[in-house]
Amino acid sequence: MRWFLVLILTYFLLSTVDAATLIPRAFKADFIQQTEGRVSGKQEAIELNYQFPSRIKLKTVSDVTYICNEKKVWIYTAPFLDGEKGQLQIGESSKYCYSKIFDALQSGTKNNKLYTIEEKKLSTIIKFTKAASEQLQVSQAVFSYDKQKNIKNLKEILLVYNNGAPSLTLILKKLNSVEKFPENYFVFEAPKNTETIKMK
Repeated sequence: MRWFLVLILTYFLLSTVDAATLIPRAFKADFIQQTEGRVSGKQEAIELNYQFPSRIKLKTVSDVTYICNEKKVWIYTAPFLDGEKGQLQIGESSKYCYSKIFDALQSGTKNNKLYTIEEKKLSTIIKFTKAASEQLQVSQAVFSYDKQKNIKNLKEILLVYNNGAPSLTLILKKLNSVEKFPENYFVFEAPKNTETIKMK
């Protein structure tokens, strides 16, 4: 479920975002993800919603929904055929919620205990510290821009894993800042005919 780490690094995306901040405190985003070595045409669309602190809702075109808040994580896979059971995994947020990555990026563009920043002409490189890298399984992220390096020209994000997994490219299609999501937006209600599994 490598798409979990899509939850890592969306930033410099709106003109309304403070230049010293890496991500908005609440946003809706659409990405296309492509894994290194994947055949052209096998890309997957992803819809991601985030709100600080520790709230994420992610959907893929392959009918997987990932939701977490400060307490719980839900991972729901819809049935492939009508009449089959869907599968719902439920776990503790402290273990399985990847919103901590977004939460960490509220530290902005200054070096801190989680990562250092390296600026190049048309890219920004975030290098995670050893402790953060071990926790996130990502060693660095590279943000590439078109023409000028500003929030309106962000083109894609390259995630480099530290466990030998193929790198992942996230192509940004759209991102909008929002004031706040509805109160129960980051809670999942299981549909009928769902098998529930508790993650340990």
